[in-house]
Amino acid sequence: MRRPSRHLPRHRAATALAAVLLAVTACQGGEEDDAAGGGETPASPASSPSASASGSETPAESPDATTAAPTASGPASSPAPSEGGDVICPDPSALDAGRKSGDGAGLGAGVVPRLQEVRVAAHPRCDRVVFDFENAAPGWFAWYEEPLRSPGRGDAVRMPGESHLKFVLSGVPRDTRVRTDATTATLRGIKHIGYFEGELSLGLGIDTPDGEPAGFRVRVWDDKVVLDIAHTSAGG
Repeated sequence: MRRPSRHLPRHRAATALAAVLLAVTACQGGEEDDAAGGGETPASPASSPSASASGSETPAESPDATTAAPTASGPASSPAPSEGGDVICPDPSALDAGRKSGDGAGLGAGVVPRLQEVRVAAHPRCDRVVFDFENAAPGWFAWYEEPLRSPGRGDAVRMPGESHLKFVLSGVPRDTRVRTDATTATLRGIKHIGYFEGELSLGLGIDTPDGEPAGFRVRVWDDKVVLDIAHTSAGG
């Protein structure tokens, strides 16, 4: 009796080997497909409405081109400066009525300050008197005097106003004359009251609501001597 053969027939063995090779090839091909592009891939982000055509992002919100830019609010405008860059009477209550004096400007050997004009102007808180000179501005002295007296002889001088300010300009020519009839509610008049030893003396009549001497100040700017007289009494 013949024993069964342990070897597959040759054609069956070849068929089985081919099937195994096909299965292996199919598995490898599936893995390669997965690696090349199969399976899940991350979703591409949705295009933003604010993206530009070139793909670069722009801010989601931009200022409206028609909206006016806010303007910076600065401090309130200060009063316009007057002659010499000074503000007229910034604080009249700070002006006192004491005796004052000061040097001139532009003075030197042979320089003579010659008075050209006297100007008077009323302002909201004080009156301003400007003495315009040629060549230079002289030195000055100012004080209240009752009764007002002429220099040298000392004669009493009568003029309007409840208070009287003596204003002296030094180093001016003897023939200097003040020609002005200008008055205000505070400044009641300016009067030439004498010349003595190179000094011209003027009298200014002043009224204030309470009848007391008004505060004042004097400044020299280039060829000008500027006198500010407050509308109120000193410290009031």
